Amino acid sequence: MPPEPPATGSDAEGTAVDHPDLRRLLERYPLSALRAMGAQMTARDAGLATTATALAAWHARSAYCPACGGRTEVTEAGWARRCTDCATVHFPRTDPAVIMTVFDESDRLLLVRGSTWAPRRYSVVAGFVEAGESVEAAVAREVWEEAGLRAGRRRVRRLPALALPTLPHARLPRPSGPRRGPAPPPTAGRSSRHASSP
Repeated sequence: MPPEPPATGSDAEGTAVDHPDLRRLLERYPLSALRAMGAQMTARDAGLATTATALAAWHARSAYCPACGGRTEVTEAGWARRCTDCATVHFPRTDPAVIMTVFDESDRLLLVRGSTWAPRRYSVVAGFVEAGESVEAAVAREVWEEAGLRAGRRRVRRLPALALPTLPHARLPRPSGPRRGPAPPPTAGRSSRHASSP
């Protein structure tokens, strides 16, 4: 596929206009992975950066219409693309995801890590909801895939939905219970797991 022609700067989205907020954001947070910088950003800046990154990635892979193969052009101030052949308007996808805290009977938190991650980097279990899958089923599946543990769907408790940029600043309720027992060492594999006592 040929690359999209470069923007002329005279489009309705205003690419030729100076955007002081964006310039200040880039000065404060030079280009780097959002995952590395997100927790240091304000909720507003993280939201702007996440939105900009998601839209830029979508535009980069949406130069052609999935319905007819014609070229698409940016419309609606960057929030949509219109096919120049069949006039279909396309919008960015929103893929539902789950992020969870898994506790055992001793109130230890399950942490996992990717085999290519830096040492001492861990995460709670997270993943995408598959087509036709309930949130509870996605939680059970992700816990099984990432940690090899069975999580009963009846024990899954939903919390309010949150936009991802607000997660580093959110305080989520957690189950109460005893805090005892040492954490087992991480195990090897595609991802390893680690239990942490608060």
